[in-house]
Amino acid sequence: MRLDVGCGARPSGDVNCDLYVRDVCNHRDTGVDNVLPVHSIPNFVCCDALCLPFRDNAFSVVFCSQLIEHFASPMNLFRELVRVSCDRVIVETVHRLGESFSSGKTHSKRWYKQHHVSKFNFRWLFQAGVACGCKVIRDYVLDWYYFPNCYFTLFRVPHAIGVEFKKN
Repeated sequence: MRLDVGCGARPSGDVNCDLYVRDVCNHRDTGVDNVLPVHSIPNFVCCDALCLPFRDNAFSVVFCSQLIEHFASPMNLFRELVRVSCDRVIVETVHRLGESFSSGKTHSKRWYKQHHVSKFNFRWLFQAGVACGCKVIRDYVLDWYYFPNCYFTLFRVPHAIGVEFKKN
């Protein structure tokens, strides 16, 4: 089974969990824009990612995308992801360089500064995996940031990255 932690409005797991939710059928608009329509997400569990309500080794794959950068103590989240996984953990996040140079395709730089409290690169993710007893299966770049007005037209930095770990 696959667990999607911080699923947002695009769940991809057999079980999906997130903290910011609402039942749109029984809710007046309060102006809050970081809420999810609960009734449309299959197998949804409302929970805090730092305290997942699942037993140890409950899922074969634990997937976490664009969530870890929102935590002041990301290592605690990483340990929790490893705890509920029996085989693999996949973490996708914004790369520290890509966020610094981002033109804000979807968000402004001010939004990033306000909501992204931790910054990552491959090295940090590799070290976190080793500290939690995992080994790296693969790493990949999800999205590149290109510098369009640069003298070197091929100059680019990773905007979003992912690492897949295997639990020892």
